[in-house]
Amino acid sequence: ASEKNYKEVFEGLLEVAIPLGLPINDEKVYTRYLKKNEYVWVYTGTMRNGKKPRAKDISAFVEKDVWQIASQANHLVAVKNGYVYDTWDSSERMVYGFYVKKENKKF
Repeated sequence: ASEKNYKEVFEGLLEVAIPLGLPINDEKVYTRYLKKNEYVWVYTGTMRNGKKPRAKDISAFVEKDVWQIASQANHLVAVKNGYVYDTWDSSERMVYGFYVKKENKKF
């Protein structure tokens, strides 16, 4: 979702994690890393049916062809145009919110 390769992201997360003494998958680490790379948090709230949106639904919050990094229970997942990029099918799991590049935020 960041258009960086795995090694670049890993090294960037390490730069944040080591001074904090935390693992790279800690929420404090990835939140700081994403903010440092100009991502903003978008809270999704609930839909009209009273439920949280699912990963495959959140593309409605941004323009077409925009990458999102969705936050699910103990999990982050990349989403673009309603398609979920993950090692397993997490498209039906609810999303608390997502990160998106600052320039792609619609509201």
